[in-house]
Amino acid sequence: MQFISKVDDETSIRRICFKGVWPTAPRDFVLCTTWQEQQDGTVFIASMSADDSLCAPQKGYVRGSIQISGYFIEPYSASRAVTVELCSSLSAPALSTAISPGECKVTLVAHTELGGSLPASVINMLSTQAPVKMLAAIGDIVKKAT
Repeated sequence: MQFISKVDDETSIRRICFKGVWPTAPRDFVLCTTWQEQQDGTVFIASMSADDSLCAPQKGYVRGSIQISGYFIEPYSASRAVTVELCSSLSAPALSTAISPGECKVTLVAHTELGGSLPASVINMLSTQAPVKMLAAIGDIVKKAT
């Protein structure tokens, strides 16, 4: 990740790079990301592509576009029941479980255009696996920090 500029205390412009997954080339994205924490501890994080003029395309990368990407993070609350839908893939049936103290529910919404020319099978694989891997990585980071 490359920091480009700070817009305000909750908003920044960044360049994010991803290694190529065979048979694709590496991708990069220029994002404007903002976040807000509510009084109850709920956090909203929203990102979308920023203008390419803020960071010129880099040689060896295909510039992708994020139409919208967002996280809605709800902490456990004894006064409000939060149920989590667990799903390992789009074809698997969802499982429901209640969250416990110290846990949170994370909802991810994303619409990404990978740019370049990719076979539909690769796009489908990346669009279903990447978000799950991203949330698992966030979970690992949180576990290490606590």
